[in-house]
Amino acid sequence: MAQTRNRFQHKITIYVRTQKTSNTGKTYWGFEPVALGKGRKPTGSYYLRHVDQNGKQKWVPAGQSFAEADELKEQLGAEKTAESSGLTIESRDRLLGCTTVNDAVAAFMKAKEHKRPRTLQAYSLTLKCFSDTLPNRVRNVEDITEDTVRHFADHMTAAGLSPKTVKNRVLHVSFLLKHVGSKVKTRWSELPTVEKQPVKAFTPDELKKLMQEADEEEHATFSFFLATGCREQEVSHAEWSDVDFAHRLHTVQAKPEWEFVPKSHEARSIPLPAELVDMLRERKKQSESKLIFPNRDGKPNGHFLRMLKRVAYRAGLNCGHCMAKADRVKKRSCKNHAVCEQWYLHRFRKTFATKMHHAGLPLKDLQTVLGHKSLTTTQLYLADSDMKAAHVRAVADKAFSF
Repeated sequence: MAQTRNRFQHKITIYVRTQKTSNTGKTYWGFEPVALGKGRKPTGSYYLRHVDQNGKQKWVPAGQSFAEADELKEQLGAEKTAESSGLTIESRDRLLGCTTVNDAVAAFMKAKEHKRPRTLQAYSLTLKCFSDTLPNRVRNVEDITEDTVRHFADHMTAAGLSPKTVKNRVLHVSFLLKHVGSKVKTRWSELPTVEKQPVKAFTPDELKKLMQEADEEEHATFSFFLATGCREQEVSHAEWSDVDFAHRLHTVQAKPEWEFVPKSHEARSIPLPAELVDMLRERKKQSESKLIFPNRDGKPNGHFLRMLKRVAYRAGLNCGHCMAKADRVKKRSCKNHAVCEQWYLHRFRKTFATKMHHAGLPLKDLQTVLGHKSLTTTQLYLADSDMKAAHVRAVADKAFSF
């Protein structure tokens, strides 16, 4: 008798709520069991019917499709089996050698703790979103399939995220799966297409107006960004010991004191123009810090972007179309605030790459100076040439003579 009752308790039936017609012609809502196996399934609200451990009949909402109901049935069946064996779901999974998604995420973040804070923040945001959107039946890494990753991408697209953001977040999930040894492949061709944006280098006129408006400190900072092509963190952690005045070189290298490491953990040297070296030599005479551009407390400066946007606004260089959030509700226009999105620090790096290449530096050497692992990445930093520029006409004159 006990065995019969246990067997009945484990039985879970899928029902769909449909509209029926009585013998008298009246319509009413009722439940119809749904046959398993192949075949077309009815549309409507799905429910699971089962008997709990106390012998009471329970009805559980199971979504709007047979697939959702079937997933929930599988999960509920696993839970009931674990209960009857005196195990929790977690205990059962451990016995089977499974790794929960939460444990996998924790191990992944631990392995990546040497990464930059912004990178860790991006990983954390993505993987939390991924965990929150997993279907009910997916608790372990072993449960993740290509459809799981596809479901995550569809969820982000439906939430209005840009194709580039969707692709980046799916890439983070693929890092997680690779870390745990999953064989799930990412179907990149199925992801939203990211439109290629043209590289925007600063024009000579923009740079001239910017530098004219800048004060001495701002001028020195922007000159260093422009003439070295360094990233923001590389500039904020640059020290006087990195500058070889004799050979006019600046070396980007690790700073254990500040917990800074170069991207890809590789040091590199950058040739410096004579004017910048002269400026740095004069600046060093007045400096009491080991950092070239410290903040007021003598620590790495983290406000270069704010500085750039303020100078661009004062110089009248804002586009007048940007709207930036001042807080969670209000927005500010770049017509009358220093929030223009056209002015960002990475444009100095792309301007540097474009100018150096146009001046004759071979792509392979430019790759080394920029610190890129791939030559393809370096090419993405180059703005299209202005066909009216003097250096373009000079090339034409050199190539042809009649």
